[in-house]
Order: sequence, then structure tokens, then C-alpha cells
Amino acid sequence: VEDEIVKHHETGSFDAKRDRWKGYDTSKYKDIINFHQKVEEARRKKKAKELDEQMRRKAAKKKERLLRRQKKRAQKKAKREANPDADSDSDSDSDSDSDSDDEEGESGDELKDDVGEVIQKRDARTRTTVRNLRIREDTAKYLLNLSTKSAHYDPKTRSMRANPHPEKDPSELTYAGDNFVRMSGDAQKIKKLQLFAFAKNDDGDSDVHLQAAPSQAELHFQSEQKRRMQQVNNLRRSVLDKYGGVKHLKAPAKELLLNQSENYVEYDEDGHLIKGKEPAIPKSKYIEDVYDNNHTAVWGSYW
Repeated sequence: VEDEIVKHHETGSFDAKRDRWKGYDTSKYKDIINFHQKVEEARRKKKAKELDEQMRRKAAKKKERLLRRQKKRAQKKAKREANPDADSDSDSDSDSDSDSDDEEGESGDELKDDVGEVIQKRDARTRTTVRNLRIREDTAKYLLNLSTKSAHYDPKTRSMRANPHPEKDPSELTYAGDNFVRMSGDAQKIKKLQLFAFAKNDDGDSDVHLQAAPSQAELHFQSEQKRRMQQVNNLRRSVLDKYGGVKHLKAPAKELLLNQSENYVEYDEDGHLIKGKEPAIPKSKYIEDVYDNNHTAVWGSYW
């Protein structure tokens, strides 16, 4: 037997037939109001009890800290009376240090919401309020370059993919765009592997799939790279065999090219040698340092 009471509408209008509050007793809503008032009153009492308990703990800690400080001062006073020659400055410094240590030993006060999650924390040492927000010290990306032709900034994702200062030296940039991170590390390797898989799928090779079989795709990619490198080496070897020029590819040592060595040499302010060996002057094919007829220097025509 149906227990619903269906009241037929006297008016057959469209809104009257679809009135979702038709037949609702408004006096029942007072029960909902009373329920929420009781919940709010219970929450208020609980919050007041927590604050009282917190104030009681603070008072107890403060009293304990004061007693500990008085005890230490009494002990140091007894020591000073026993040894009056001791330095009083060190005692005062130690008093201040012990007081600061007591203050640092306190735990910071935390403000929690209804579910117990910390939304605000106060550090007792710095006396400042620290909120769990993102770091705001860094300059915003859209303020790095105020030119209208600068890189595009997406406010929804807070991303700037392009470099806002492409004209500057890359070594002097503090921020080179989000694409700089994407183009560094192993990102390029994964990108090449993905493009290789796409190319193989376009050619009809279904064995290479980066998501289904990543190890197999990596092996195929490595074998393809070896094959291409072998082709390049064969082409290079064939060109050298045909036209020659192998001797020009053999460069001297890097130390000779840049005129650098591991020999440590130290000079004074006047340019005289202090430590190490003087770099040798390269000899020519002509006879040098031979003074004929009792000459003490090179003698003869400049030409």
C-alpha cells in the first residue's frame, strides 16, 4: 500500500504541476534551525574549553620557566658569594642565554580549523605569523619584461613558456622561460624517442609503442641510432678515401693549441719570477746565443 499523499493540483498550469515544494510543511524547518543552533553552541563551548586549556598550559609553562630562572639565579648568586673574584659579565651573558633558550624551547602556537588542519602558525622565537602560502619573494614572471612584445604569460597556469629576455646573454639570465626546463636534461631524449615511435607507426610498424612496450621501443631506437651513425661513418670514410685530407683532421694536443700547461709559475709585482720555472723561449733553426769576437750581445745589422 502506498504511503504517499498525492495532492492533485487544482490549477493545471505548468509551474503548479512541477512545484517541488508543493505540500511541504514549513513548521518542520524549525527543527533544522534548532539542530544547527545546537551544533553551533556545542562548537562554541568546545572552542572556549580549548582556549581555556591552552591559557592554563601557557600559565603553567610560564610559572615553571620563572621558577627555573629564579633557581638558576640563586645558584649563580651563591657561586658569586663563594668566589667574588669571578667575572660578573659572563654570568649576565649566561643568564640572557638561558632565558633565550627557555623561550626557544616553547612550541609555536597553532591555529586549527574544525577538522584539525593547521591554517596558521605563530613562531615563538620570531614573534611573526607564518601562513602556509606559496613563496612571494620572487618577482612575478609578467614583471620581468614590461614590453608589449614580450613573451606571452598565461595567468591561469602561471606559465611563461618563452624567454622574456631573448636579447640577453643566457649566462646572465635568472629566468629563461618554462621551455628551458623542458629542453634540458632527459626531456630531449624522451622527445626524440616519442618522435621515433610516431614515425614508425606512420610507416606501419606496430611493434614500436612507447607506452605499451617502452623497453622494446628503446631497443629499436638505439639500433636505429647505431645504424644511422654507421651510415654517417661510412659516408665520411668514403669521402676521405676519395678526396684525401686525413692529415688535416689530426689536430695537435689541446695544451699546444691553447698554450696551456700544468706548470705552476708565480711572479711578483715587478714581474720577476718567484716560484716555478720560466717558460722556455722557442728556438729557431738558426744559431743563437753565440757571441763572436768577444761580443756580449747580438752584434750586426738589424736586417
